[in-house]
This record gives sequence, structure tokens and C-alpha cells, in this order.
Amino acid sequence: MRMKQLLVPLAVLLGSAGFLGAAWPSDSRLVKIEVKGLACPFCAYGLEKRIKETGAEKVKIYVDKGQAQATYPEKRPLDLDALKEAVRKGGFTPGAVELQALGSLNRKDDRWVFELAGSRDMFLLKDDETLRKLLKENKEGSPIRLSAKVEEVREAGHGEHPPLLSVLTYEIPQ
Repeated sequence: MRMKQLLVPLAVLLGSAGFLGAAWPSDSRLVKIEVKGLACPFCAYGLEKRIKETGAEKVKIYVDKGQAQATYPEKRPLDLDALKEAVRKGGFTPGAVELQALGSLNRKDDRWVFELAGSRDMFLLKDDETLRKLLKENKEGSPIRLSAKVEEVREAGHGEHPPLLSVLTYEIPQ
């Protein structure tokens, strides 16, 4: 009886760890992009080829969701504009973009930024309740895995700025 009591919680814990590992790739970045107008598998094949040309290692197209998911290697710069252009060249309209990646939070010019691990890619972070909660739990420069919506807002009059991220969820690696 005692052995059974120990095995059940252990199985639940191991099952949860496997789920978390699958949700957060450790050595890559996952980008999800809404693809407006996607209707047939043949079109999806052409779009997949175009997205792979942006440097994606793996691409999955979900015709039923109107979404493409691309996995990019950690050591390569992440070019979201190139991804959107690939969707346009495929004959579709790019929509909302979401990023899942490992990186760190850092302070630059009085703003919080998310710097992707293994590259020089940087994103501004939207100052909201989720970010403030995250900052209470995580030290500057410490590793963190984020899932965030990429906002299209650029600050006018200050030149080129990195894209703005709105944090959806996060995980602090142990």
C-alpha cells in the first residue's frame, strides 16, 4: 500500500515534467503566426516552403486554425519581418504573431527588454501587470521562458525600435 501511495504522485510529477518540456523547447524559438486566407492543403505546402526559406528548422501549417508555426534555431537571428513577408509572398495576409523562447530580462535605457538566448535579438516588453509580477519573481539577467504576443506598435519620433512583446505566460527554469 505504501509503495502505491508513492508511485501515484511520482507518476503525476513525471507526467507534468514531460508536458512542460514539450511546451518549452530549450534550444529553439517557436513562432506562431496567424495566416488569413489559408484554405487548402496545397496552398499550405507552398507556404511551408516559403517559411522554411526564412531559416525555420521545422514548420507546421494548420489549415483549420489558419495558423503557421515555425521553429527557429537559437543561434540564428530571428527576423519576424521576413516571416511576415513569406506569408505575403505565399498569397496570404499575416495576422497576430506569438513568440515562445528562452532568454533573459534586462534593463536598457529605462525600459525592460527580453533578450533571446544565443543571439543578439531583443524585444521591448510592454509595461503591464504581467510584467510587474514577473519582475517580482525573476532577477535581471536570469534565464526565463516567455510566451508573448508580438505587438505592432512602434514609438513615433524615436527611430527604429525593437518589436514590443506583451507577456502571456512565463516559466522560470530551475
